[in-house]
Amino acid sequence: MVNHGNQSPFLTYRKILLLEKYSAAVKLRRVVLSLFNGQGRPFPLSDISGFDDEHFSIFIELLNSYKRYGERDKVFMQLASEIIDDERKREAEQASKGGRG
Repeated sequence: MVNHGNQSPFLTYRKILLLEKYSAAVKLRRVVLSLFNGQGRPFPLSDISGFDDEHFSIFIELLNSYKRYGERDKVFMQLASEIIDDERKREAEQASKGGRG
């Protein structure tokens, strides 16, 4: 794992990036997925206009960390995988609920 000297922002903001459902958190989650797979999950930069100062600061921290460490940051890689797994579970749950109606 890459040693950041300080804690990775992907760990610092893990709760927001993985669990929170409000709009800025969802956008930040999409940023993580775009860094992980930009071709398959692009993030439209115009979406940053919806960030308040706190979430814009988080956005910048995520970008700076990715620029410096990229995919060598195991915390980032693990978080992106967890977000994808969580999305797949939610999609499967929604599909199974839809199939019952």
